Amino acid sequence: MLTREDVKAQNHFLLGALMIGLVLLGINTMTGFFTRMHLENEMSMAVEHGTDSALFRQMLDELIDDLHSQLDWKRQIAALELGHLGPSAAPAIPHLRRLLADERQRVRMAAALALARIGNYTADMVQALMELLQGSNNHEKYRAAKALGLIGPDANQAIPLLEQELQTGYVEVKMAVREALERIDRAGNR
Repeated sequence: MLTREDVKAQNHFLLGALMIGLVLLGINTMTGFFTRMHLENEMSMAVEHGTDSALFRQMLDELIDDLHSQLDWKRQIAALELGHLGPSAAPAIPHLRRLLADERQRVRMAAALALARIGNYTADMVQALMELLQGSNNHEKYRAAKALGLIGPDANQAIPLLEQELQTGYVEVKMAVREALERIDRAGNR
């Protein structure tokens, strides 16, 4: 039976071989995709061992370290992965909050979405999501609407923008906007 270290070494070797092959083929834009696949594998192993395990804490520390990377895509992926961990990623909150002021909009969006999924949000986060909702990227609008919905009634200042997007937006974005408006309205804020 392979140990965890053996599996990790094997995965690193395979990931490295794939990356070298892609670079040689000139297809290095997939780097973020393969890194995400690798992270998901490590995340599932860590979560399987429990949030109190050393493996989980190590993974959490590695993701937090990645939030400080010079590489935009690495910061973005780390934030998204931390968001998938939900409340158990609470130690990353201060680091994610700093990313709300990141120079890259997609990194700000990932941080805001992660904070919403973790259950920790502020007015500056709602503002960052509102900025994304006003952009031209439908994928980012979709995620911004989802995050605003996760925030719920505390995101009521976004209602006018959400309603505007409901009138002019892309089909999938409209679905996310309807869900967000429904969640924001649950406490009777509209």
